[in-house]
Amino acid sequence: MSQGIAPHAQGTLTLLDIWLVLKRRARLIFGIFFGLIVLSLLFCLISPRYYQATSQVQVQKQSADALNLDNLAGGAVTGSDALESGVDIQTQANILQSETLALQVIRALDLEHTPEYRMAGIPPKGSGPSIETSPARTAHAIAVFRRNLAVLPIVGTKLVNVSYVDRDPARAAAVVNLLVQDLIEYTFQNRYQATAATSAWLSDQLADLRKQNEELQAKVVAMQKQTGIFSTGDVDAQGKGQSYSSTLDQLQQSTTALAQAQSNRVLKGAINDVVQSGDPEAISNLSGTTMANASPGVANSLSLLQGLRSEESATEQALGKARSEYGPQYPDLIALEASLKSIRQSIQSETARIAQRAASDYQIARITEEQTRASHEALLRSANTLNDRTIDYVIIRQEAEQSRSLYEDLLRRLKEAGILEGMHSSNITVVDKARTPAVPSKPKRSIIVAGAAGAGLVLGCLLAFVLEGFDDSVQTASNLEQLVDVPLLASLPRLQGYARASTGEGTVETLANPKGPYSEAIRLLRSALLLAHSGKPPQVIALSSASTGEGKTTVALNLAAAFAQQGRKVLVVEADMRRPVHGKRFGLDGAEGLSTMLADQAAPSAIRAFPLNAQIDVLPAGPIPPFPADLLESVRMEQLLHEWRQRYEVILLDGSPAIPVVDALVLARLADFSLFVVRSGFGRRRTIRLAIRLLTTTSPTRLGLVLNGVPGKPDSYYSTQTQG
Repeated sequence: MSQGIAPHAQGTLTLLDIWLVLKRRARLIFGIFFGLIVLSLLFCLISPRYYQATSQVQVQKQSADALNLDNLAGGAVTGSDALESGVDIQTQANILQSETLALQVIRALDLEHTPEYRMAGIPPKGSGPSIETSPARTAHAIAVFRRNLAVLPIVGTKLVNVSYVDRDPARAAAVVNLLVQDLIEYTFQNRYQATAATSAWLSDQLADLRKQNEELQAKVVAMQKQTGIFSTGDVDAQGKGQSYSSTLDQLQQSTTALAQAQSNRVLKGAINDVVQSGDPEAISNLSGTTMANASPGVANSLSLLQGLRSEESATEQALGKARSEYGPQYPDLIALEASLKSIRQSIQSETARIAQRAASDYQIARITEEQTRASHEALLRSANTLNDRTIDYVIIRQEAEQSRSLYEDLLRRLKEAGILEGMHSSNITVVDKARTPAVPSKPKRSIIVAGAAGAGLVLGCLLAFVLEGFDDSVQTASNLEQLVDVPLLASLPRLQGYARASTGEGTVETLANPKGPYSEAIRLLRSALLLAHSGKPPQVIALSSASTGEGKTTVALNLAAAFAQQGRKVLVVEADMRRPVHGKRFGLDGAEGLSTMLADQAAPSAIRAFPLNAQIDVLPAGPIPPFPADLLESVRMEQLLHEWRQRYEVILLDGSPAIPVVDALVLARLADFSLFVVRSGFGRRRTIRLAIRLLTTTSPTRLGLVLNGVPGKPDSYYSTQTQG
């Protein structure tokens, strides 16, 4: 399998990825979260407390004018009750916010000298000109008053909430109650003035109206004498006076009689048409109908005819039965035939009598109709001669009635206006008076703290994702696998204080805490290395990284301890001769080491026994040489490696970073296997990609990755991958 740089591809963002980002940035998120909460609490503590007092009033419907003159003489309604009520409520709400009422309350309670109203140029209390003399003071006071005032009509009701905010709870209640009282006084004064003005005008009009009404009544009396129409003194359902005329009464009776005569003639004409046809069956069917009942004589004859038809039908049936059973010579046949003949003669005779009676009835009905019509036309001509004068009478009578009704209504309203002037009434009703509030309305601590907590959480999460987007470091194993096409052998958990300069057992976690999560992860790495080759496991393992601080030395020492725990003889070579740390870390003498053994073939061996485990030997870097890479590429280095292979089962070459020096590339060619250590949250993607490209292109040695210092719970560190 080829190794190198993985194709540049971004995986789909999953819920797990989001959770890992939030988990990594938890300190930042909670820092912002708690920081904003603390700031919100401080704000609530230092902010002044404001109290809100509220009163609720009801706005009743009132007429358009003081005396309700808009409804005189049945005037039409100009709008719906709901619309008028809404207009009234909005009007009163606007009056509550007017400058007039505001200045009245400000003067009455001396609000100008309270802390909220202070401004430059206000004279001391009890001295100086009034507020109305200074436009600037007036504008400032009204602006402050309106800012603290809230007038809110309740939708769907006639109620209005009036609220005022002030630092003094008692003053807040006093402002609201006084403002509502001023509104009641204002509406009453307006209504009183309108009533007084209307009453004065109405008094002037009533004298002329009374004279006009008397003249109209005189005309009505004269017209009654001319037309013969007289008033009965009664009124109808609409309240209009009832009148009587003998001519019109006779015409009405004649019209009814003519209609009855026409109806009687039509019915009897229909009966005559049917009877004159001579069809006994059709004539018999008239019996019991409405038309037959219109003529009693014809009705009796029709009943008799219907009985004869029934006898005829029964005789025919008996005759037919006798013929079929006894033959033509049967004696009773002759008697049945004679009876049938007699019945038929009776039917013909009765039909003729019915025809005669029907014709007679029709002729009488026609003559009666003509006589009634002539009488009706004569009465109609007589009524038409009085038509013009009757119309004039009706018009004058209506004018007189309307004039009298208007006069009486205006007179009643004038009397009511006099009573209203002495009454203190208003369409504003106080439902709830403003009471002194016990709890401040601002600042709203719970809302501010909750808002700060929510904003802190959202801001923290957003900042976490922003930083994550700009963060070029490798955080998780999936990040590393997506970055390069090299197998990940192990993920090692983060150690607390693993870089301490100490000679105690705490320096090597695998020896100090063999059952801990880090030790388990190291043993998994050891197993992965032993399985890295299908045949013989690697003996010489080179460790490198992209930059310093990745933790490769810690990994090398703990891996050596893991091999030593299996009884293997291990040599740890500090091949980073540019920045050696073993001597200082374990208290080893730095006078001799790898650099002296490579520079002088006659130099004695500088290998030391590791103080923490007898199975481990350590070769320090020694003095820093001028050209470390040349020493590592020398023949002497190959000879030493050959000798070490004979003495040790595992040789760990703790080399320098792959960037910016070439020491790691030289060691990779000398080793059987290379471990590339990446520290979570530290290694940069571009640097790691470049280092892997250098290692894979310059050395045929197999390469494996180790993700070091992964934060999280211990269970998340047991993830390893092997490739064999």
